[in-house]
Amino acid sequence: GDREEGPTAFMHRASALENPGVPLCHHCQDAGHITNGVFSAGVEIDKLRIGASVFRGQEPGEDRYTISAGGFDSYSLRVQYAPTQNWVIGASYGRVHNAEPLHPGDMDRYTVFAQYSKRFDEGYVALSGVLGHNKESHGTLSGALVEGTVNFYDHNYIYGRGECVNKPGLTDSNIYGKAGLEHDEGGPGEEEHHVPLGNSTVCALTAGYARDVYASSLVRVGLGLDVTSYLVPKELEPIYGSSPLSFMFNIRIRPGR
Repeated sequence: GDREEGPTAFMHRASALENPGVPLCHHCQDAGHITNGVFSAGVEIDKLRIGASVFRGQEPGEDRYTISAGGFDSYSLRVQYAPTQNWVIGASYGRVHNAEPLHPGDMDRYTVFAQYSKRFDEGYVALSGVLGHNKESHGTLSGALVEGTVNFYDHNYIYGRGECVNKPGLTDSNIYGKAGLEHDEGGPGEEEHHVPLGNSTVCALTAGYARDVYASSLVRVGLGLDVTSYLVPKELEPIYGSSPLSFMFNIRIRPGR
């Protein structure tokens, strides 16, 4: 379930509906959308909404065949304000217990966000801005993004995202066995100690276009293409190069309007 924390998760945000890529800073912004065991309550006063959740902090494992059991050991608070029917601004705080099985320990997650959406004849425009910060015993993770989607003439979509993330571990060996850039401390004859090089900041800029090639009241089939350019720090250039690019072609199927 979804808990009272962060903005609308990226796969549900109107500003990101056409973009199949996961934001680099997802885990410090809206990672609470797949909680096993959550209870939420709140109150709405005119344009103000205040909500709170208690939940099981550990995220589900890679195999999602079962629902993980466990008691409530974490909590979150979120305040949202809608000054008009098109705008929502908000902030949240979460205290999460043992979110990552590989990195046990409690986490404090702070988010601030603003979302805008407006419909017009044969289309809509949707924009989001999100800031997130995780504070953990083994380090910090911070990220920011601005993204948007414009739907025009009913069948056409232009979308984009600009983001930066500052995170640890990018210079370490990864789960696929690719060597990282840890450096060794210790003199001749001494035991080697792998020391991570600290946090690294990576930025990405995505631009894309999608079009519905078939649309009915029951289903819409669309084709999309986007390109992402990355700005990486010097310590990562030996792995990724100085100006990495990625391309994505996608086919998506969704219910009709």
